[in-house]
Amino acid sequence: MQQNSETALSELEKSTTKCENLEKSQQAATAAAAESKEQLTKTARQYILPTDDDDDEEELSKEIELLKAQKQQLEMDLEDVRVKATALDSSLEKVKKLEAELQESLNAQQAMESQHQEALKKLYKLLVESCVKECHVILQTALDQSENLPHLTVTCSAEYLLDRTYPIYDSITNLRTAHQQYKSNEAKVHELLVSLNGFSHQLSECIIHGFATSHSAQVAAGDELINNCKKAVNESMTTLTAIEQDSEKVNENINKILEAVKKIQADAETLLPKIADVKDKEIGDMVESEMQSTTSAVDLAAERIEAMLKKTSEDNTGATLEVNTSILDACTSLMKAIKVLLEKSRDLQKEIVAQGRGASTAKEFYNKHHRWTEGLITAAKTVGWAATALVEVADKVVQGEGKFEELIVCSKQIAASTAQLVVASKVKADRESKCLGQLSNASKMVNEAAGKVVGCAKTASNAVEEKSLMDFTTLSLHQTKQQEMQTQLHSSFLPIISFLIPSQFALFKTNLFLHHGHHSFISQQVLDAVHKVDPLNTEQTTKS
Repeated sequence: MQQNSETALSELEKSTTKCENLEKSQQAATAAAAESKEQLTKTARQYILPTDDDDDEEELSKEIELLKAQKQQLEMDLEDVRVKATALDSSLEKVKKLEAELQESLNAQQAMESQHQEALKKLYKLLVESCVKECHVILQTALDQSENLPHLTVTCSAEYLLDRTYPIYDSITNLRTAHQQYKSNEAKVHELLVSLNGFSHQLSECIIHGFATSHSAQVAAGDELINNCKKAVNESMTTLTAIEQDSEKVNENINKILEAVKKIQADAETLLPKIADVKDKEIGDMVESEMQSTTSAVDLAAERIEAMLKKTSEDNTGATLEVNTSILDACTSLMKAIKVLLEKSRDLQKEIVAQGRGASTAKEFYNKHHRWTEGLITAAKTVGWAATALVEVADKVVQGEGKFEELIVCSKQIAASTAQLVVASKVKADRESKCLGQLSNASKMVNEAAGKVVGCAKTASNAVEEKSLMDFTTLSLHQTKQQEMQTQLHSSFLPIISFLIPSQFALFKTNLFLHHGHHSFISQQVLDAVHKVDPLNTEQTTKS
């Protein structure tokens, strides 16, 4: 409609210009006719004077005829001008009528645009009111959980509550920005609706987990956390109402929400569990010292195995020397693989800390992620203990005092403990990290080395059993009875060993859950690593 109005206005301007030109032509023609008439009159008067000259009279007659012809032509021109003037008057009437219609159309268009803008404003306001109402319901539902008796059985860790407070800061910033844009341009209502919805969901989730965290906290700390959660909800509802009423205090109310969320974050940091063993010593120093202690334990184990290998080559010969040498060589390879894995694990931990600490120090990063740090410390301790236990068992086996089954169990414990260390390191690592790839390769080397130890132990066990099948015809009755008693005694220990293996793994899985309960996939990954060492026995253990 606006385009038609502009076209009509353009035609009106052209018609007006044409009329003005015709009017000017009419005035010029009228003036020329009057001037010609006056000149004709003067000429006629001049030649009416009496004269006796016939030639002069004839010439005068011609002049008169010429003037009459000119007069007639001028009268025709004048009539033509009058006709055009009449047409011009008619065009002017049409132009005035078009102007009136155009003005009427413009007034109608302005009225429609005004109604349209009013309708949009009402629609925007209705959308904001509906969204604010829904946000009130979401926040009120979260607030009602503080009085919900079944919810008293729900608990949450302070670390997870702290993790849920971080997204709220971004949602508050988005809400502030979207509201400012909406104030300057109501057409940007979509951004405001999205920010309101995101903020209410983020805050309600944090509040519910805040109430859950208070259930497992001490009474005073729990009450303070509940009060701060309620205050955050109340301030948020006040802010939502201010946004709905288009109040000037919205920015001030948003600042109050920010302060309330900071108090919830402070309460969560206060409720973070502390490591009992760490007093004056920073946890970051403890991680490094524990990794160093584990490396030292592995180095010491490797030195002991080398000494045992040297000693057995001096004291034994034949099949015994071959069996002991194969076992100790396999243990030596396992210690070397463990040492490489520890080095790669330390490199990956440094990379994780460098990428995740930001402007904070490494010690602050370890303290912030204390549960992950506890898992690293426990895994490192387990690796050192398992390496030491393997050396002790290997020493007994070489001296003929130990059982090959014990050596197999220790190998599996090493595979499980190193797998626990790898998984604990991988939890926060980047999947594209080169250090992570190197750690995975080192883990495979450990599994292969542990598998070789298990294979050597089983081979040696079979060799000993075959050797024990002696020729009874050469034995005396007393020697036969003695061999029978030893066989029965050995058979009585087999059920006990078979029971101990699944018990060892059950204990190990319990320790995994204690330190990695929030990562359900870790236990399965560790068992997979052990399965690569001894698939058959691991499957039986898992079923047990």
